[in-house]
Amino acid sequence: MEILNETELIIICIVLYMVYKQVIVKPVKQLKYISITILLIVGTMLSIYATNESVWNIRMYIFILMGLGIITGTISGMITKLFRSDDGILYQKGGVMAFVFCIIFIPLKFIFRHKLGSLPGNEVLNQGAISYLIVISMQVLVKSIIVIFRVQKFHKELKG
Repeated sequence: MEILNETELIIICIVLYMVYKQVIVKPVKQLKYISITILLIVGTMLSIYATNESVWNIRMYIFILMGLGIITGTISGMITKLFRSDDGILYQKGGVMAFVFCIIFIPLKFIFRHKLGSLPGNEVLNQGAISYLIVISMQVLVKSIIVIFRVQKFHKELKG
């Protein structure tokens, strides 16, 4: 049985933290969405670069992983609840739907990613947990864009 490397363990911890953050109520901080997205994309690019291997031959699988991240990010961004509390601050909460979404899709993403990484010639996807980073980066990017646009729409509706 293969033991998780440091990067995979970090990714699992991040995913568990993200599930936790989905079910709690927290103020909407648009700058946080942008900064986390940039950090994930830079980390993904650095991990791909650090493999010292050409990813040109597996570009189709990278696009499939990106598509998976886009789909899950879109769903996650749309089910995030936005509301203004009595203190006038805009809050977000994933709620039960977000929790169920995470419980269902995290294992499916893991299985799908593992299957792609086990195909001949795709071993580079398993180096440094690149496949995890690709999916999570795209998911966070798309969710961030959707939530930021929803926040802007929310503010416009309040102004009249």
